[in-house]
Amino acid sequence: MKLKVKELLDFFDNKKDDVRHDISSVIGVVGEDLGAALFKRFYEETFGKKVTISIFPVLGVTESGTKKGPRLDRWIYVEQSKNKFTAYQTEIKNWSAYAIGARKVGADPKTIPSIGLLNWKDRINRLQHKDKNGESKVFYPMKKPIDFPSKAILKPLIIYWSVLSKDGKNLNPFFKVNMPIKGFKELNVFSMSNYLRSIKKKEMALDMPSAEKRIRLLEKYFPTKK
Repeated sequence: MKLKVKELLDFFDNKKDDVRHDISSVIGVVGEDLGAALFKRFYEETFGKKVTISIFPVLGVTESGTKKGPRLDRWIYVEQSKNKFTAYQTEIKNWSAYAIGARKVGADPKTIPSIGLLNWKDRINRLQHKDKNGESKVFYPMKKPIDFPSKAILKPLIIYWSVLSKDGKNLNPFFKVNMPIKGFKELNVFSMSNYLRSIKKKEMALDMPSAEKRIRLLEKYFPTKK
């Protein structure tokens, strides 16, 4: 699928009355495909490693045989070297400028990092609250699927749309933080907005199979009148 960089940034990061009722529906279509595909592209271009997005669901451990454990959005495997992998159990949050309490990003590059810092402080506060149904569910080890690479190192990854900055100065697309939560000592964080702001291309092609399928279904049953 083709992605228009500037237009997508403006659509998600700058709230507009004419689309505010449609944003949830659009996110429902692109779903988690957008976050996973952008992370894959960023990682492969930046580190030169092969990234595979698993087709298998990320399921939590069942409690007492009755209650279901937490679920995440994607398994993402990175081949670091021959027979050595990093397996990211990944949660994807497509929150945008239309979310409750969201901040308008604007167009001034001098003020965006400070907004990113405020956004990150909000996320830290949420992540530090242990909640199997909240953002911190990314810290609960998930059941390994049948395609889980042998001897892979398991790590948590959370992908946000939001502009994020750890220091209020830099907009790094991918960074790590130490988290005082049992299970994992370190959290990997990727910002879709940060990444798209870092590239100069006007358009890019992404592999988004679920989103493409949904759009084709819409076109099939609700064709645009010409």
